[in-house]
Amino acid sequence: MTEPDPRVLLAYTRTHLANERTYAAWLRTGLAVAAVGFAAAEFIVGHGGGVGQGISVALVLAGALIVLFGGYSYRRVCRQLGREGAPAATLSSWLVGAASLALAALILSALFLL
Repeated sequence: MTEPDPRVLLAYTRTHLANERTYAAWLRTGLAVAAVGFAAAEFIVGHGGGVGQGISVALVLAGALIVLFGGYSYRRVCRQLGREGAPAATLSSWLVGAASLALAALILSALFLL
């Protein structure tokens, strides 16, 4: 059995690391959108306005959808890389995504308690 070309392995590793950085960017963006929704609830709803709560809920849900899409995109690229011989996605990516969605759910539930 022949050894794999080190340049190819390095290319797969670089691509996998770029995929992880992109996933982290999706997570940051989703959580930032959800945080803006929570902050909007504090400022808009606090001054009276039912529309403000709708906007806040929409922003928190949009943040959760961004996190979900980022996780889907990350797993899709990992599967593609796995077919080519790159390492597969780790359990930590699922845990980070689940924790992010749980945080978004907590923010959403806090909005309804306002």
